[in-house]
Amino acid sequence: MAMDKFDEDRVKVPFGTKHLDAAISVPASTTGVQYDTAVILTHGAGGDMNFKHLVSLAHALASNGFICLRFTCKGLNLVYRVKAYRTVWDYLKSLEKFTIRHIFLGGRSMGSRAAAALARQLSDETEDAVQGVICLSFPLHPPGQTHQHQQRSEDLRGLPEHMPVLFVSGTEDNMCDRVLFEGVVKEMKAQVDVFCLKGGNHGLTVKGTSEDSVLDEVNSQVITWIINSTWRRCTSDVYVYSIVIGCWTSGCFLRGGGSSMAGEPWNRVNIPFPSAVSCVRIHFSRTTDVNVKSLLRENDNVRTLLSSKILQTEIRLLYELLYVLNNSYRGNKAFRALKQVEQCINRLKEMKLDVALQDLTDLCPTRMQRGVSVEVGECDVPSQPRLEWLCLKVLGAAQLMSRTLTCCSKAFILSKVQMKHEFLVLSVVITSMLCRLWVFFRGILDNLALLYRWLLEFLREVSQAKPMPFLTEFPLPADMAQFLGPSDTFLLTKTPSRDPVAKNHQEKQQKKKAAVKFTNKTRKEKEDLGVAVHRGAFHCPVFCMKLVEQG
Repeated sequence: MAMDKFDEDRVKVPFGTKHLDAAISVPASTTGVQYDTAVILTHGAGGDMNFKHLVSLAHALASNGFICLRFTCKGLNLVYRVKAYRTVWDYLKSLEKFTIRHIFLGGRSMGSRAAAALARQLSDETEDAVQGVICLSFPLHPPGQTHQHQQRSEDLRGLPEHMPVLFVSGTEDNMCDRVLFEGVVKEMKAQVDVFCLKGGNHGLTVKGTSEDSVLDEVNSQVITWIINSTWRRCTSDVYVYSIVIGCWTSGCFLRGGGSSMAGEPWNRVNIPFPSAVSCVRIHFSRTTDVNVKSLLRENDNVRTLLSSKILQTEIRLLYELLYVLNNSYRGNKAFRALKQVEQCINRLKEMKLDVALQDLTDLCPTRMQRGVSVEVGECDVPSQPRLEWLCLKVLGAAQLMSRTLTCCSKAFILSKVQMKHEFLVLSVVITSMLCRLWVFFRGILDNLALLYRWLLEFLREVSQAKPMPFLTEFPLPADMAQFLGPSDTFLLTKTPSRDPVAKNHQEKQQKKKAAVKFTNKTRKEKEDLGVAVHRGAFHCPVFCMKLVEQG
């Protein structure tokens, strides 16, 4: 939640026998609030710290709770610029009125080259010296001289794996050839995010779009990225981010670089839709009928949990708590852990998994249609590309649920430890909410595993009847346990593998026996959450609480 005001002071930074003009923008004074994240910005070859883009970004950062220092350094010598940047970095760390723990280095054009070069130097000295690098309109080469891109990208390729890097670049930038730039990003070891401004030139101006709207969009993406990077570094867990975070009216956000899971096809918010037919006609037997019936049953289970009013109420409670705690607890580790839970929930919404599952229901034949199709011998069913696309969706959602469970457990422990004495009531509210969320997300993960199992079963039959391969370079894992790995296998309910026809016959026999028993016994009321959620007491966050209390 952005604040309404900020303060700005002009300062002189000693630099040898000279002084560098600088301005420090800070959030408006708030009693009892500590701001520990700072951003340093500098201009390009022909500007100064009063360049409109830098001023706009600095004020936006300060309005959102970050300290921002921007400075002027005239000169075209990169070594000189880096030396000046190092002086400003030392100056900011020496200010006793701030307790700065995280510093991001950024700049525009040549200033971004200086930021990357200094980040590389400081990282060689101390791993945590720089939190991340922000490159606005990075000049990969002079206009028309693409052969210099190797020299100018040397510092980028030298950044370490733990370093987050954000590029903000226009698609029409004549100093950053898109093909060469994509090649540099692939070669980088660092964790790279790219915000592409559609139609933007080197000055980040877009024809037909007001300058203020472009600045607002760029500022928003930079601030969001800084927040995400700060939370990401504050935890040592493996995290899941997308190679395509999303699309906006004038730009797109891409992720690449490093050795993370970002390159996997399932790890995307918007997986490219297959440009192929949605349905095919295949031979329809009783075995096919059983497969479709089981698939729709598990599909409905997942949809029921996702749309549960109880789950939506808990999510709204989380949002309200974060809103209330935003100013007073922003630097608290428990608050940051809750924000990570919020991120996972928001990503689940952005995936639109419920829409994809509803489409599957619409494409599959109904009960009446299946009965007729068994007699006729053929029926229209979802095509192989459509089923493979949905498998990727389910895999991505399962990995996200696994991550969400980890975030819930971590937030539970931190809330229990840091708030149990001074804020007892608040601790009880937060921990109980996290327990309920954990149970629901565990149920979603469990049902996703069952859904994936029947998707594969049905996919094998469809691919044999009407082969139309969509995934040519990514083999689908044999089961969800294999995909999630040993550390997450315990979250899944173990179900024995059975022949579909035999299983269907056994289910019918069990239903008949249950109907006979029902006539002789009174009905017992049972808890109904829409779908049975298997609860494992050993794996619930409550177990984590016991560990905390014991030591």
